[in-house]
Amino acid sequence: DPVGEDADKAKAGWHEAHAGVVGIPVAAEAQRKPKYRRKDRSPQRAKRTKADSHSDVKLMEQSYVATYEGRENHLAKLRIEAIRRGMTDATELALLGDGADWVQKRSREYFPGALHIVDWQHGVSRLATARDMAYELAAPSGRTWFERQETNLWNGNVMAVIHSLNYLARTASPGRAKELRIHAAYFRERTHMMDYPAYRKAGWPIGSGAVESACRHVVQERCKCSGMRWSTEGLRNVLAVRTTILNERFDELWKAHTSRAIAKKAA
Repeated sequence: DPVGEDADKAKAGWHEAHAGVVGIPVAAEAQRKPKYRRKDRSPQRAKRTKADSHSDVKLMEQSYVATYEGRENHLAKLRIEAIRRGMTDATELALLGDGADWVQKRSREYFPGALHIVDWQHGVSRLATARDMAYELAAPSGRTWFERQETNLWNGNVMAVIHSLNYLARTASPGRAKELRIHAAYFRERTHMMDYPAYRKAGWPIGSGAVESACRHVVQERCKCSGMRWSTEGLRNVLAVRTTILNERFDELWKAHTSRAIAKKAA
């Protein structure tokens, strides 16, 4: 982000662009293939997650927003794109993401009444991190704990997950206990955003794969190649043009640009 919301990364030359996707959720007929665990890429030993047995919900008719203008402006432009796509006060909306505090707080202004959903994989990743803190690597007891808590989360029993994390914290070393309590707090503060049975029943997606994909093919594939260096204005302009092309609105952009150029020349 150009204003340096992460001071350490800003000093190191990092740039944080924001990406968002607007789309219509549609139930998919086919089930997803099981994903491989990161530490075991063997197809013969592929592990299934709870979400793999769930008939996927896809975001169709996607359009993109990618900005390098700070969090506030990103949400404002995401709202503009949603209105352009037909959003009204009566439209049912869901915001799917990682549950970041700033998104929850600021999106109430831009998307009042929207349903907030924590991306399923973010919750599962938290459980995996907690497991690795509390149990030895590849320990059967750790695998059993993880599968039990994943089931609790899948069934919307977030309180059981919180109680289990707090129990692990009570039996852990002081340093790890602090981290485990942080994970427990994450789930406690987002319990209302993790009612996955209700979301599945209502036909909402529970995974933010569309946004993760947009981060890659909208931003990174164009702006994060070897040797690239960007000025603030240059990156903003490139992201604006790229999203306009992907959203199939380049003719509109060119017409507006040409009109402005003619008006400026006439003046």
